[in-house]
Parts: sequence; C-alpha cells; structure tokens
Amino acid sequence: MYKKINTQQVLNQYFPPETFSTVEACFRDFRFDLRISKPRKNKLGSYRAGQKDSKPLITVNSDLGKYMFFLVFMHEIAHLKVHSQHGRAVLSHGKEWKATFSQMIIPMLDSGMLPAGLEKPLRKYLVNPAATFIRQTELMKVINQLDGKKPGDVLNDIPLQSVFALANGMRFVKLEKRRTRCRCLCLDNKRYYDVACNAQIFRVSDGH
Repeated sequence: MYKKINTQQVLNQYFPPETFSTVEACFRDFRFDLRISKPRKNKLGSYRAGQKDSKPLITVNSDLGKYMFFLVFMHEIAHLKVHSQHGRAVLSHGKEWKATFSQMIIPMLDSGMLPAGLEKPLRKYLVNPAATFIRQTELMKVINQLDGKKPGDVLNDIPLQSVFALANGMRFVKLEKRRTRCRCLCLDNKRYYDVACNAQIFRVSDGH
C-alpha cells in the first residue's frame, strides 16, 4: 500500500522549499519512518506508535499538494511528540496535541517562513486546532490556491446539480449546501451522503 522513499526525495517531491529546514529538523530530531500512501478517502495522514524494535510510522497521502502535505506531516509529527511524552494517557487530539501542533507552526508564521496569505487563516485555526483541516473553509481555500488547485477541483466551487466523482471513483450529484457540507446523491448506489464542501473532486460529464 505504501511507497517508501528517502529523505531527499521526499523533500524535493512533496514539500515546499521554504519548509525544508523544518522538515529536515524533524527527520534529524525524531525517530520515525515516513511512507507515502495511495490516496485514501477517509484520511490524509496517520501516525502509528512503534512496537518493540520498530519505529513509529507516519503516513501521508501521495495526492496532496505541497502545502497540504507539509501541514498534514506536521500534524502527525505533533502526534509523535505527544506520544513520546505522554504515551496513551492523553486524548489523540486533546489539549496536549493542540498545544504541540501550535507551538511548531506559530514560530514559522512569526518568522515569515510561510506564505503571507496563510498567516491569517492558519493563525485562526491554531487558536483551537481541529483534528482535520477539511472543514476550515478559509484555510482550505488558501491552501488550494497555493497548491495550484483550480476552481472546480473543490466541491464548494461547482454549482448545484453538477455531477462529480471522488478519488475513490464514486459518482455524485451535488444537491444542497449545508454549512460545511453538501448533500449529495451517489449515482452508483442511489444513497445520500453529506460530503465536505472542501473535498477534492473530479468533474464528470452531465451524461454520467
């Protein structure tokens, strides 16, 4: 399921150049394996603690843009740091994780290391970081712009009654917008789903 690559390859292929020093420090200061996963519909990344002689494992989806890849990677590094300090005694996305993730990213914003457009929405998100970025509409819009996602690549950008597909190949019709999610009809099984407005989608012709 995973494609394992070396540090230099992953830096050049998956991370924005301005984040190289931060990422290199993570590889230098922490013991873990990084594997690049095939796209997954239910997660962007994951952290798994090491067992006996094995290293902790961080995975990140291969289809993410560079800025999203970086933020997901740092999200998982925060899990690694928290686990090394507290083990399983704290909640996965509890106050310890929130504080750790914020403490890693805020200095990058303070130093101007990250693009200026990210500062406002990312600082807003870091006040109380959620377990996922997907529902952060303003932040996701900036990330998608930085990653070169064109209008129509995101569910929020296409009109109602449009036909689209998700990365898993399932086809839908967008029916109604409900705050951070859209009510959609799956053309493959005729069931209704609430899909995140910021979900990455693929255009499908009206002829289905």
